[in-house]
This record gives sequence, C-alpha cells and structure tokens, in this order.
Amino acid sequence: MIRFIKQKLLHKKWMVISLLIGNVLLIAIACSNPMYQNAALQKTLQSKLNNYIQEENVNPGILSFESNINGSEGEEAEYNVMQEMAGGAAERLGVVQQHLITYHETAKTRGNFVEQRGKVNLSKTINLASLSDLDKHIYMISGEMYQKDLDAEGYIQGIVSQRALSKLDLVIGDTLELTKYKDASDNPIRVKIVGAFSNSEEEDSYWVNTPSDYYMQIFIAPELFEKTFINLKNQVFEVKTDWHLAFDYKAVQSYQVSDIVAQTEQMTGQMAGSYSAFVLEPDYLAVFREYQTAAKKVTTTLLILQFPVLALLLAFIFMISRQMLDLEQNEIALLKSRGSSKKQIILIYLLQSTVLSLISCIIGLPLGYFLCKALGSTNGFLEFIQRKALHITINGSVFLYMIGAMAVSIAFMVLPVFRDADVTIVNVKHKKRHKKSLWQRVYLDILLLLISLYGLYSFTQRENILMTQMLEGESLDPFLFICSSLFIISTSLVVLRIQPLLIRIVYLIGRKHWRPSFFASFLQILRSRGKQSFMMVFLMLTVSLGIFNATVARTILSNSESNIRYEMGTDLILKEAWEDNSMFVEDNPELELTYSEPDFSVYENMENVVHATKVYRDDTISTSVDKSSSENEVRTRFMAIDTKNFGETVADFDPSLLPTHLNNYLNAMAGNAGAVLLSSNYHSKYGVELGDKISYTNEESKTIEGTVYGFVDYFPGYVKESHELSDTNTLVTTENFLVVANLSIVQQTFGVRPYEVWLHTDGSSQFIYDYAKENNIEYMTFEDVASKLVEVKNDALFQGTNGILTMSFIVILILCCTGFLIYWILSIRQRELLFGVFRAMGMAKREIIQMLINEQIFSSGISILIGAGIGILSSQLFVPLVQIFYASTDQAVPLQVQFEAVDMVRLFSVIGLVIIVCMSVLGRLINKINISQALKLGED
Repeated sequence: MIRFIKQKLLHKKWMVISLLIGNVLLIAIACSNPMYQNAALQKTLQSKLNNYIQEENVNPGILSFESNINGSEGEEAEYNVMQEMAGGAAERLGVVQQHLITYHETAKTRGNFVEQRGKVNLSKTINLASLSDLDKHIYMISGEMYQKDLDAEGYIQGIVSQRALSKLDLVIGDTLELTKYKDASDNPIRVKIVGAFSNSEEEDSYWVNTPSDYYMQIFIAPELFEKTFINLKNQVFEVKTDWHLAFDYKAVQSYQVSDIVAQTEQMTGQMAGSYSAFVLEPDYLAVFREYQTAAKKVTTTLLILQFPVLALLLAFIFMISRQMLDLEQNEIALLKSRGSSKKQIILIYLLQSTVLSLISCIIGLPLGYFLCKALGSTNGFLEFIQRKALHITINGSVFLYMIGAMAVSIAFMVLPVFRDADVTIVNVKHKKRHKKSLWQRVYLDILLLLISLYGLYSFTQRENILMTQMLEGESLDPFLFICSSLFIISTSLVVLRIQPLLIRIVYLIGRKHWRPSFFASFLQILRSRGKQSFMMVFLMLTVSLGIFNATVARTILSNSESNIRYEMGTDLILKEAWEDNSMFVEDNPELELTYSEPDFSVYENMENVVHATKVYRDDTISTSVDKSSSENEVRTRFMAIDTKNFGETVADFDPSLLPTHLNNYLNAMAGNAGAVLLSSNYHSKYGVELGDKISYTNEESKTIEGTVYGFVDYFPGYVKESHELSDTNTLVTTENFLVVANLSIVQQTFGVRPYEVWLHTDGSSQFIYDYAKENNIEYMTFEDVASKLVEVKNDALFQGTNGILTMSFIVILILCCTGFLIYWILSIRQRELLFGVFRAMGMAKREIIQMLINEQIFSSGISILIGAGIGILSSQLFVPLVQIFYASTDQAVPLQVQFEAVDMVRLFSVIGLVIIVCMSVLGRLINKINISQALKLGED
C-alpha cells in the first residue's frame, strides 16, 4: 500500500506540491501563534515592569509582610502565621527568591547620652532595629561592625547609616541609655555606636528601603534583638516586624502572572481582618493586573486576525484535495470494481494525507519559527526593521497547535473521499455534468452576505458599547472580524453567481463579430465556469483580503500616530521646575506669589530646534459667558500663546481639521491683545457668537475679559471629549471647553506663571536628552512625540497586528500564485486534444495564445477588478469599527481609512507577475503540443 501511495503522489506531483505548500503554511502559521504570543507577552510584561521602575523608581519585585506585637492576646499566633507565610511565599508564588529580609524595629524612644559632650541632658529620638544579612550588603564608612553579643561593658553594639550619623549628631563611640527599655536585671538598656555604614552596591535588590531612609534607626545584631526584645510567650516591648520577599521579577514568565496575582490576592486577603498583622499590597500587583488586561487583548486579537488566513488555507487544501479526487475518480472506481472496500479506499487517502502532513510538519515548524522572527521585526505593514529580536521558545503548546493543525488538515484532505469512495465505473459514466455546487443550490452565499450585513448594522448601532469594552481592556470582538471575512467571502460568491451572466451578455453582443479564437474562448469560459470558479474565487479573495488587511494595518497605525501628533501639538513639550517665593507666602499671606523665569532663549538657540514658543496652560480656569443665563460659569481648558511663534511651532497641524487654515485664526488674534478663540461647544451649548465678551478667572480670582474672534473644533493639544468608565462600568463622556488667549495680556494680569516650552525640531530629539543630562535638569513635564510613536510601534498589540496582517497578505499571495498556476497548467493538460483539433483546423499558435489571453481577461482580469472593489468596500464598512479597539482612550481626531498606493502597486505587481509567468508557462506547453499525438490521443 505504501508503494501504491508513493506512485500516486509522484504521478500528480504538481497537485501534491500545492497540497504541501498549503499544509506547510497552515502548520507554520498555527505554530507561530503560541511562539509569537509567548514572546510578545513576555516582552510586554518586562516592558511594563521596566516602565514602572522608571516612573516610580521602585523595585516591583517586593512582597512585604508586617506584624506588630506588644503583648496583646492572639499576637503570637498571627506573628507565627506571618513568619511562616513569608518563608513560603516564594515557593507559593513560583518565583526566584533573591532575598528574604527580616526587619525588626522597636517603637520610638528617647536615648540619653551617657557622656553629654559638654551639653546638658542631650537626648535623641531613636529606634532600635535589626536587618537580617545586613553585614553582607554594607561597607563600613567608619568604625566597625557590631558584635552579636553584649560587649565587655554590657552594652549592645549598634551601627547607623551615614544619614543617621549626621541627622542624630552622633559620633563613633557615643553611648545612649534607653531609660524606657529595661533588660532582664531591670537596668536601662545601653547602646554603643561602633560604626557607620553605607550600601556596598548601588544596585542591590536587598535594599527595599535605601540606607538613607533609616535616619532614626540604630541597627544591632538580629540574634541579639530577638533575644532582647522578642518573647512571644511574654511579650513586653512594642515591636514591629517586616518580612520583605525580594524576588527576581525579570525571571517571571508571562504564563506565571495569573497564578502570582491569584496567590498574592489570597495572601493579602488572608489577614484582612487583623489589626496587628497584614500583607501589604505589593507594587507589582497593579503592574501585573495591567499586564493581564493587555495580554487578554493581545492573545484574542492575534488569534482573531489569523482566522481569515487559516480559513483560506483550509479552503485551499480542501479545493486541491477535491480537484485531485476528481482526477482520480477512474482509479477509485477501478479499485472499487476489483473488490476494494470503502474503508480500504478511505484508509489509502488517510495514509496519503498523514504522510503529507508529517512532511509539512518537518518544514512547517522551522518556518513558523522564522515567521515569529519576522513578526518581531515589523515596523508597519510590509515594513521590516532591525530591532532587538524576540526571545522565542518552543514549548508544549507549540506542539499541541502543530498536532491540532495536522489533524484538521488531514480531515480536510480526507473529507472529500467519503462522498466518492463508493463510486463505481458505472457511476462515473452516468455522473451528471454541470451540476450546481451545494452553496449555489441552497443560496448559502446570499445567507452569509445577509449575516455579515446584519453584523455590520449591529456593531454600528453599538459603537458606545464597543468603546466601553475597549476602555475595560476587552479584546476585539471575534464576531466583528468574522463578519468582515464573511462579507468578503459571501460577496465574492455572489459575484461568482452573477459573473457568468455578464460574460454571456458580452458574448451575445459580439458573437456575430468575434473571430474564431475569441468565439472559442467565450465558449470555453461559459462551459467550464464550474471548474474556473475555484480560481476566480481565489483571485477575488486574494485581492480583497489583501486590500482589507493592508487598509486595517495602515489605518490603525496611521490614526494612532495622527492622534499622538495632534494631542502633543508639536515635537517636544518641556516644563522646567521654576523657583518661587511660596515658602515666604506661607508665612506672609499678604505677599504676592512670584516666580523666577528660566532663560527661554536657551531653547530658541539650540541647533536642532527649528522654532520654539511659550505656551501657558491651566485646566482650573473658569469662564463666565456674557449671557442672561444663570448657569454661565464653565470650567475650561485654557491656553495662552504667542500667536506668531505658536503658528511656526505647530506647522505640522493638519489643515483639513479646520474650515480655514489655523494661521488665519492666529492672525486674527494677533490684531487684538484681548482676542480669544473658543471651542465650538461654547457656540452650540451657550449660544456665544463672534464679537461677544467672555471673561476668564484663575484660582487667584484674577479676571481677564476677552472678545470672541473665532470658534474651533480642533486646536493643537485640545481634545473635545474625554471618555472614561464610571463606577457602574458605564461609558461617561465629558465635554471639554477651550479658551485660547494671547500670552502677553495673560502675563500682564495673571503674572508670569510657569509655562511649557513647545519645540519644533528638525526630526531629532536626542539633543534635549543630552542637554538635560549635561545640565542635570529634571523636567516637570517632558513629552517627546518621537518616543511616543516608537512606543506605539513597539506595542505588542500593534506589532502583532502589523506582523500577522503582513504575513496573511504574503500567504494569500502565495496561495493565489499556486492556485492560479495549478489551475491553468491542468487546464492546458486537459485541453491538449482540443488545441490539437484547433491546430489541425488551421488555427495558428498565435490565435491560441490570443484565446488564452481573452480567457485571462474575462475570468482572471474581471475577478481581480471585482476583488479590488470588494476590498475597498469592505474596508470602508468595517475598518472604522475595527479601529475602535486600537484607538487611544480619547480619540481626538476623526478616523480616516488609509489606502496606500504603494500597497496597491505591490499587490497588483505580484498578481501581474504571476499572470505573466503563467502565460509564459502556458505558451511553452502549447508549443510542445504535437498535433498528431493529440489527435491520436483523441482516437484512443
């Protein structure tokens, strides 16, 4: 049987190669999903942890347990529970423990100097404390390390941090007597300062709190502290104990996050009712929860995006298998007539499919790994760059996906056999010709089209609900993308039903004038439309899905970038920390608050700065509309600008957002210092008109009156509406109001207040980072549009979307090329007799080539044009809804569906190349046709 299968495969090598291509791509894409998903999620997790460290300057890999004991009932049990819980926390969380630090601390007490150093009754407020393994993480600045027992004089030896040494005004050798604390002999405890320390390494996860945070603590040996101050059976002293688990957060894998969050929540909730022992909610919990939301979106979205291409691959495999079976019907009938059972025939095809799938796995798994690498380097649709490679691992889930893809593929290859396994020679001879497909008979295409249109209508009516789901961190609704795919497929099938009618009309119009080659080509198209339907549908799906995928990728990235640029307004926004006299104002409220303005010219004269401007913003301004309405106080967003410099700095503002160019508004303001621009909602909601007076007041009750010179729907940095979720998980839309005034009059009345510096650069922003580092400047506000754009492109959701849509586009082209070539090669092989007859009747080879070109135009050409129309239509209908799940919280600018000419050129260039190659192959095949052999074949 194996030999028989081998001969079958070799006999139809082109069909087998097509099946292998489909299977290899199916398994590669299936395997790439868990590979890329794991790598992308791991990258996302580490990115969020690193961002948290940069923003908060806190190590997120800390879990702290606290217990307070002072001799009250029940404290011993709670102390032991916390100690046990802390000791087993690393194992419970499944993390790599770096340190388990035990910190003991007494209540604050007064320590009197035994030797007063010339001062009377000198004392200090201190805590006695201990840290486990302290000696391994410090170096002694002066003095020596404490002893683990009392010294020869009966003193407890202690060391202090460098800051405590200064803050408490201590010197090495000082001795403090703690009259509040008595030893076993009822004598006051005395502590001798024997050394001062600092941390031995600058970056050390041991230091949950830095040494400088311990400015009141005197550290003694942990063993001595526990012996002296902790006696759970008869606790006398008030002691606070912290256990800090420091784990390696970099070693945490994405699949561990859910379990870590669950275990942490259990531990924090376990002691929730206790007043003396509790688990502090760790910093990493918020980061991990945020990651879980992002991971859910990434996981679901990536799978949804792969659905169309996986479905198309399975359809391709099924179609090729169906065509192979059609060619083998005589063989099946012969086997059946010679006594083979249905089970034996199915077994033959099952083994054949299994062999093909196993071969595909050998190629598909490495190809899937390569695809993941390619996905990780995408910077946009069909755009690849060199960036740090994703850390891709092959684990058990990859093999599960591979086995699942194998099983589905085998099922799709064997499925057509069940219908034809009972066919005999008699059945083959009496088989009906030109029978309509099942989907045509039951009008499945019409039904699917109606379902997709209903889905489109439903989603359009639920835009607010979709926005709410997006804010809640939900992923893309699978049915939305399924609807778009159904629309493309069903529309292609509906057109396939209509297309023969259109061709028949063209044929009937010119049948009296057609030359023999054209006449024969039209007859061939009309008579073989059932066979051509496979190729025509694939061409339509290739073009339409290609355009749709390109549009989705371009739109989500383009609109995200446009939104960032609009909300920023310019390339760089900076705000330095201004010096002021606020400390004096607190003591003397009669004084006026004044600021020292930094040198603005520094930024104007920077080499990479094209233009710079001052922008004063204040969101606490209230405006008073000059109308009779009693409700005329409006909380507004306020901007004060220097019109000339502002217009030059925001030169990239999209002019299509306003009815006239932004500079015309700014020029109008420049003519009158009291002129203001208002957001359009002042006009629509409060009836404010051009020329009306409006006053705006700051928190210091200083008021300026302005004259309305214009209304704007959009302005650099202004967001018309803000969206957020309420406590009841309903979408709350807040309408924002804007007033834009001249900076000069605002500074005259309000005074010079800290303003932002807006910079329009030559494209580079590195210079400002270098300047801040060289001058040790920390900006209160620092926004860089370039870094935000890079962050978007590096986001796992955007990167994965671009990568998968790019991969899908390439796969679709491969399927189209393969299907197209296979169909026409088989078509020529099956029509050798017909071409031989045409040649014998006197038709030239040139006319046969013309006949094939005509067939290409009216089958392939029309299919390509129709596919382009379907792709553009589906993009216009569905992309705006898909975009909602990729939009920022406040989508400030209108959505624009992006069609890039370069994508169309790439798509049609590849298809055109395929057609040219196909025609070249067909031309060679026709040249090789021997008339006498063809006619002899007909006689046989």
